[in-house]
Amino acid sequence: MSATMPVELLAAGSTTLGAAYAAALQLLDARRSRVRVQQLSRTIT
Repeated sequence: MSATMPVELLAAGSTTLGAAYAAALQLLDARRSRVRVQQLSRTIT
């Protein structure tokens, strides 16, 4: 099955998966840092 599948297709699929995973991680990280900034501004004011 995998032998008949083009390598380009496999590479494109894995790249898309990796990109989506990286985007999700960045979103989570941005959300976390936003909360951190809000907490910092609350303690400062």
